[in-house]
Amino acid sequence: MSKSDKELAVEVAIKLIENNSYVSGPKTSTLNTESVCSVIKAVHKTLDSLGRD
Repeated sequence: MSKSDKELAVEVAIKLIENNSYVSGPKTSTLNTESVCSVIKAVHKTLDSLGRD
């Protein structure tokens, strides 16, 4: 069974968080809840628009 656009968007956000923590260190992360939510919404919107084509 394939993953939904929402699931894929969350996976992208998780990878972003993991990579940001790796690069900047856990104490200096520049990500906050608002920016993570924005990433999820943007990725979901993009995947949704690609799925309509």
